[in-house]
Amino acid sequence: MTDEGPKQATVEQQIEEWAQLQFSEDDIQFALGIDNDKFDDALDDDDHPWSLAIRRGRLKAEASVRKSILTMAQQGSTPAQKQFIDIIEKAAKNR
Repeated sequence: MTDEGPKQATVEQQIEEWAQLQFSEDDIQFALGIDNDKFDDALDDDDHPWSLAIRRGRLKAEASVRKSILTMAQQGSTPAQKQFIDIIEKAAKNR
């Protein structure tokens, strides 16, 4: 039995985590020490794993917030109900 220690997060996982916290692409690149040209080239490709990680992280954060708003709205919070109605209306416009 070998002790490999804690697993290191992949670059994609780290990018997704920072994106989930809504950091800018420049901040993510700087914080993770990724070469600027390499990062820019990756983000120019919508199908690159780093581009997908940014999108996924931001969407996961938004989904988490929406879930909290929905929960509060279902519990009777009038402000949360209004916020969720606004979310529904915005989503309908974007379909």
